[in-house]
Amino acid sequence: MKQISRWVPRGIVKEAAESHGIRYRTFDPWSHLVTLLVVQLSREESLNGICDIAQAMSYEWDRAGMEIPRRNTLSNANAKRDPAICGG
Repeated sequence: MKQISRWVPRGIVKEAAESHGIRYRTFDPWSHLVTLLVVQLSREESLNGICDIAQAMSYEWDRAGMEIPRRNTLSNANAKRDPAICGG
């Protein structure tokens, strides 16, 4: 998990989030981006599956300084955040 989190520096994601007006309270854009990378690598498609993976790897998630995604939080972030922040 720590290796995955090193692919994209936090500062770049923070700047992109600010430039796109992304607002958040707990699930920061960097944690969201790394979660999406894990989703791609695991090929998991369901929110429950994604959150189960995160929970199973909670130690690594914490060690990388990321917020562990919760089902509702991840769903809300996917629905409301501009995909342009990830280059989409």
